[in-house]
Amino acid sequence: MLRLHLAFNATLGPVAESPASRNRTAPILIRGPRRAAQGATWKTSERQSHHAKEGLHRGVVRVWLPEKGRPRDRWLTCSEAASLIWYCWRACEEQRRWRGPNKGRTMPTSKRPLQHVARFILLALYSGTRAATVAAASPLRAEGRSYIDLERGVFYRLAGGKELPPSVSHPCGCRQSFWRTCVRCQKLGIAKTHFVEWNGKPIQLVRTGFATAVTGAKLEGRVTPHTLRHTAAAWLMQNGVPMWEAAGFWACRRKFWKRPTATITRTT
Repeated sequence: MLRLHLAFNATLGPVAESPASRNRTAPILIRGPRRAAQGATWKTSERQSHHAKEGLHRGVVRVWLPEKGRPRDRWLTCSEAASLIWYCWRACEEQRRWRGPNKGRTMPTSKRPLQHVARFILLALYSGTRAATVAAASPLRAEGRSYIDLERGVFYRLAGGKELPPSVSHPCGCRQSFWRTCVRCQKLGIAKTHFVEWNGKPIQLVRTGFATAVTGAKLEGRVTPHTLRHTAAAWLMQNGVPMWEAAGFWACRRKFWKRPTATITRTT
């Protein structure tokens, strides 16, 4: 949480008051939590003019920001990614039998509840795209979907009808492994409206199934769907890809590219 201090100074004189602030006659002091760190610094926003013109405060609003968190340096090796994908593909649902010779026992069934997570992992690793964009990937251009053009081999990450920062909207070319996975999903009929579907419907969140796969694959550390994006960046750096080319494929600026790859040893 941010610690907001509204410091009122009587020498500033009167300011224009809006109808919402006409009844405010006494100064207000909002106290936040204790200091998050000794090295935190005070930062005064320069965008307070609108707040002051509306008569919502008569002083300077100072925001106490804690120290910046450590960058995420967790990424998967090839063996870890392979074990995660294989667990998702082979995992079967278990149900308790209520009749027959195995009555009362929990037995595996033919249902595969995590195979859509395996497709999600493959697409995320091949493209280095954020989890929400991969979940919205579709072979059809429509509102609210990111579009994969299989004829031209281009992945348009920006969903239709949405305005996002340029760091997540840059289209990228589909590599052969990514393109073949998408074509295979379409030929098998498991990608009707989206490439990652569960029971014929697009998924909204993949965190629950992904967490189950991480536990089943016995991966150490904090592994989330966003870790796949950092894994793609790590593999690019290990393969000796130039930084400007990797940053363009990863859809970010070079100064942001250095953060997740600062602890990665480049091997050529």
